[in-house]
Amino acid sequence: MNLTVAVLGHLGATQEELGVSENLIDQVAAVAESICDDVLNK
Repeated sequence: MNLTVAVLGHLGATQEELGVSENLIDQVAAVAESICDDVLNK
């Protein structure tokens, strides 16, 4: 499992526990995926 998948999994699970809507979780995941390389300096 790569780091991105692990982080997004934990982020999504936490948002679900907090009652965040599925639509918003999807939007957050899309943004996180789009900036991943920049954050990890790849």
